[in-house]
Amino acid sequence: MKKLLSLALAACLALSLVACSNNAGGGSGSGAGSGSGSGSGAPATDFPTKPITLICAWAAGGGSDQICRAISTVAEKYLPEAIVVQNREGSGGVIGLTEASRADADGYTIALATTGVFLTQPLLTEVSYSL
Repeated sequence: MKKLLSLALAACLALSLVACSNNAGGGSGSGAGSGSGSGSGAPATDFPTKPITLICAWAAGGGSDQICRAISTVAEKYLPEAIVVQNREGSGGVIGLTEASRADADGYTIALATTGVFLTQPLLTEVSYSL
């Protein structure tokens, strides 16, 4: 079970960092992942240096909230900073995902979202985010 939660945490972090990135072209930026001329591709600073916000787009106590809290608990073993879960419920997940999409693309705000938020909600209502 612990291995499964660790795998889920790693997948969530990787996918949310990619999904919330504002760098569409993947060009040479000056972000943490571009290195500092060392050629190694290593980040210029350690990550994370402050708490990470995990936005749960549903109310506290539900299944998605429980997943977020489990990820936060497991992450304590592997990260030097905490993952803080914030519930932003409403509109079938659109409110939480909109907030996450508007956050700085620095890796300190991630979101848990289901496929419905990306597939169904854009068909039902106008949303301010896209894949």
